[in-house]
Amino acid sequence: MPPHPLKPLSIEETLTARNVIRNAYPEKVKIFFRSIYAQEPPKDELVTFLELEHSGRLTDSTPRPARLAKCQY
Repeated sequence: MPPHPLKPLSIEETLTARNVIRNAYPEKVKIFFRSIYAQEPPKDELVTFLELEHSGRLTDSTPRPARLAKCQY
């Protein structure tokens, strides 16, 4: 099952976000990351998901809000 939309990013998700940023710049450019964390989904998407979760109607095929990383660098 995919991770909960409010769960912190995994190490793999964090590394993926970092690599996307690093690959957007030439190799010789130094990038200093301040933080990388999960960006909370839009409220309307989250409310729909949470209503299904709390009612016990959540399944593996239930659409989930996208997991996005917020990178400050």
